[in-house]
Amino acid sequence: MSRRDQPVSELKTNGRQHPGSRFSDRIRKTFLGSRSKRYGSYFAAIFLVAFVVNQFAAYKIAMYFLENADFSKLNWYLPAAKWTAFFNAKITQISELLNQPSGPHTRLVVRRPDGSTQEYRFDSPAMEKPLLTPVDVYKISISLTQGDAYLYVFQTDLHYGRIQEFFPNPQFSLVSNPIHSDIIYHIPSEETAWFYLEKHADASVAATTKTVHVLISPWRAKDLEVLYDQIYGQVEGTATPRARRQELIENFIARLTLRKDAGIESIYYQELAFQHGG
Repeated sequence: MSRRDQPVSELKTNGRQHPGSRFSDRIRKTFLGSRSKRYGSYFAAIFLVAFVVNQFAAYKIAMYFLENADFSKLNWYLPAAKWTAFFNAKITQISELLNQPSGPHTRLVVRRPDGSTQEYRFDSPAMEKPLLTPVDVYKISISLTQGDAYLYVFQTDLHYGRIQEFFPNPQFSLVSNPIHSDIIYHIPSEETAWFYLEKHADASVAATTKTVHVLISPWRAKDLEVLYDQIYGQVEGTATPRARRQELIENFIARLTLRKDAGIESIYYQELAFQHGG
């Protein structure tokens, strides 16, 4: 058999593979090799996206529980999510903030008709209810010892079925959340502005109890923000009936108490009650 009659696969040129065979190998490597690399890149991209989504979802779920005072779910969710803590700085940050005491200073400052002032600490358990009358004025003083936080201040009067937001409220302070450490915040913020009490509409009422609630937290209190709007019908755009408003106020106070009973050191909640006489 002459070389002309030999199969192409058996032809050798100077001891090397025939150019036709090299060309077919090159085609296979080009297409098959690039396809495997392409698939590998696709799989890597899918894994990266899934990982990022998982990290983001874990953080958002934890934040939802914190911002809505769903601490029972948070207690079982965080341990389950901690396996991602090595990769997820935000989950780690939440875990660290939970056990970081806030230690704020909160006081009720009362100015009497003679110009003298008295300060009442919110965290003084033995303090008796101070008596304030329409001739007295008062404001709230708050300062943080470390970090930034979200501040909420409300005043309730269950006798009349009322709740009033003192902070955040542009009517009383142009400062908004979050607040910062090493700054003394006064509510109302203007030096000459003070809260005052009106005379009781019912002369038979000798005195009622008003309570100032102070909540300081590293996270927003979204459930309270929504509930406060519901109390005054700002969600539906219509006035809330008094009976329904009273129910919502009691629910509001209960949700504040959830934060007090959660045992989370970074969440500060205190209330100070005083008698509204005259």
